[in-house]
Amino acid sequence: MRACSRSLLIALVSSGMLLLQVQPSLQAAPVPNDQTNAAPFAVIVLATSAHVGKANAASGTTVYPGDTLDTEPGGQLRLTVAGGQIYLLSDTAANIMRSGSTLQAALVRGTIGFSSLNDQQFQIVTPEGIVEAADGLPAYGQVTAVAHNDIVIS
Repeated sequence: MRACSRSLLIALVSSGMLLLQVQPSLQAAPVPNDQTNAAPFAVIVLATSAHVGKANAASGTTVYPGDTLDTEPGGQLRLTVAGGQIYLLSDTAANIMRSGSTLQAALVRGTIGFSSLNDQQFQIVTPEGIVEAADGLPAYGQVTAVAHNDIVIS
């Protein structure tokens, strides 16, 4: 009886282990072909309730073209890039990419800002068009997506 109970217990544990679902490992977001093997372009200097892809963002994290950035409500994310800064305010999402030598952030929702960057360094892509500094001069500003095809530039 004891051996039978033991065999039954082993069989139940073995079959239970087969039914366990293994958590898939964290994978990077798909990257367009021209973004693969790209050099890093930014470093996070401040992160509160923010993410790079599906991972929590932290100070010192390197950001690459192809990464997605987002902040939760109340969160913020600040990066240094090319001698300037990019920041995402609360409840913001952007996809980071490179177009030639220019870095771009495609604004999905919320508010993204920049400072001390020129049009050869950084552009914000929106449904309404591309927002960049004028005439190659360093500039600062922010873009807010307020509706599906409405933005506010300040």
